[in-house]
Amino acid sequence: MIAEMYPGVRIAIARAHKARLVESVMNSMRKVLAHHKPYLFRGSDRSREAYEYKNGSKIIPTALDDPERQKSVEAEVWYINEVGECQEDNYTMVLRAMRSGVCPWRVLLSDVNPGPRFSWVNQRCKDINPEGRMYRLKSWIQDNPYFWDSTRACLTAEGEDYVGSKLSNLSPIQHRRLVKGEWCSEEGLVWENYDDSVHLVDGELIKREDGWWVEVKGEDPWRVKWFFGDVDWGWENPGAMHVWAVDGDGRVMCVREWYHTHKLIDWWADEASKAQQELGVVRYICDASSPGNIRMFNKRMGIAEERKGAWVAIPAEVMHRKAAKAGELTTLDQVRWGFETDGTGVPRIRFLRNALQHEPDPELRKRRRPTCTTEEVVAYVFEEPPATRPEFIQETPRKLNDHGCNAMEYGYTWAYKRNFAPLEEEPMFPPGSFGDLMGHAEILNPPTKGRQRFA
Repeated sequence: MIAEMYPGVRIAIARAHKARLVESVMNSMRKVLAHHKPYLFRGSDRSREAYEYKNGSKIIPTALDDPERQKSVEAEVWYINEVGECQEDNYTMVLRAMRSGVCPWRVLLSDVNPGPRFSWVNQRCKDINPEGRMYRLKSWIQDNPYFWDSTRACLTAEGEDYVGSKLSNLSPIQHRRLVKGEWCSEEGLVWENYDDSVHLVDGELIKREDGWWVEVKGEDPWRVKWFFGDVDWGWENPGAMHVWAVDGDGRVMCVREWYHTHKLIDWWADEASKAQQELGVVRYICDASSPGNIRMFNKRMGIAEERKGAWVAIPAEVMHRKAAKAGELTTLDQVRWGFETDGTGVPRIRFLRNALQHEPDPELRKRRRPTCTTEEVVAYVFEEPPATRPEFIQETPRKLNDHGCNAMEYGYTWAYKRNFAPLEEEPMFPPGSFGDLMGHAEILNPPTKGRQRFA
């Protein structure tokens, strides 16, 4: 239509790779244009340089894996088929390559099937990112005349075949994407049993006379037995820190979260110390790669370095991604178990929707990266198997957007090994000893809510 309305307009139709351009896009164009043939063309049927209309308009097929070809197209209207196959750099190159011409406006159109939530395509859309410049128009099978007969309001024979032979055999994630139109979790998820609608809840942490309580919308309030935290260090990549509330049945709720890039250790230590003083956090289970950061945490909480037995911040144990013996749960398995429901039908791990203690990191927004742990979990996947061994089952998560997930793994597995029992207060000096009689504990370790002996 554009080619007929504006004589002399140059329109580019593109796909990421030349082979798919020829097999898919050009094959479809032959079927559509065969009905009215208003064009001339040069070259063989498989290598046309352009579809040229009698009014001088041109439709130019091109592949985005040839940057030099892109620059020479000089089109003012672009259409990219299956834009999700492209790298974002290819897309922005097209934006730079667009030229003014006879058409009163320049436009870049594209189509894509829904994919992972953090796909660059989804994150460029204005309904997701207020700074985005891409507008989303949703279409359904009823919009495709090849599959849907609008006169009879039913599927065509081809549509019946498509729905019966393809859509009925989709995996649950593919069904959510291709049938329901949702941009949802990645394939190969580490914790495939996580679900935002189940594990991310509306509620708040409330201080009452008899202690801290968690109130979740639609549920009875429950009293917090104790709190623990976890930390994964970061700088260019985000650091992540959580505080978890534990109830009397061993279920945990993330009630505080910090997730930010470019924050010095002083900032993290200050936030951890404030939460420890307010809530009585008994332990912070920390990434063991930075002992100096752990010492800084304890120093900020008033604990001397030489008194490691009283440390609130302690190094995490090595994460066991492979079971040492049959029947043993790996640390990944322990968190997966936590996302399952217990005998009461409530998941053992949940997150308050308002847990984040600051505005989402603008740098992460700019990079279209997760800004909190729950956004990570839905994109936390296993490494793909080697091309030479596609049947090989990977047990190692991909090292990408895993900072909150790692922190959660540190803390939850530590609490799991304790059977989620609160730490018992232990005296610094045995009862009746000289130190106990002289009150040395009061001098060396003034009482601070939540400070307990090493466990």
